[in-house]
Amino acid sequence: FIVRSTCIAGLIACGNDSTSKFAPYSAICGYLYSQGLVTRGWTNYDPSDSSDWGCNSPYRILDDGYPMSDNIAYYVEGDADRVTKAYLVLNVNDMTLETNAKQILIKAAKELTRKVTGSLLPSSMRTALTSAHSYKVQLGKFAISSTKEGYRSGKGYQLTYAIE
Repeated sequence: FIVRSTCIAGLIACGNDSTSKFAPYSAICGYLYSQGLVTRGWTNYDPSDSSDWGCNSPYRILDDGYPMSDNIAYYVEGDADRVTKAYLVLNVNDMTLETNAKQILIKAAKELTRKVTGSLLPSSMRTALTSAHSYKVQLGKFAISSTKEGYRSGKGYQLTYAIE
C-alpha cells in the first residue's frame, strides 16, 4: 500500500483536480471522525492500478448483538487525484437491535451529506434508511442512494448509503 502521508485529513488541501465535484480527499477522509469513523488516510490499494485509491475506517461495533454485533464503516473511493464516491456500510446482524443501528447510520448519513453536498439529508432518503429500503435520488450535482442486500442466511442485512 502507498499512503499519501503529506495529506492530513482536513488540514492540508491536497488531491482532487479542478473538475471534481467532491472536496479534496484530504478533507473527505476525515469527515466522519466525530462519528467514530476514522480512516487510515488516502491509500493506493493496488500500486499496479493508479485508479484504485481510497480511504476507509475499520468497522465500528455498535452493540453487543447476538450472534454478531451490528457494525458500521465509512469508505471513500477515487483515483490518485480525486474522490468519486463516499459511502457508509451498515451490517445489521441482530434484528432485535436494528432500530438503534439504523439511527446511527442516519446520524452519520446526515453529517456526510451536509459535509459533501452542503445540503441536508432529504427526508425521502431518511425514510428509505429508516425502513431499510433501496432508494435513489438526485441532490444537486450528486446522486445519493441506499441499497439493501439481505444475507443468504436470512438473519440480517447490509444497508449502504452512498454519495456519487
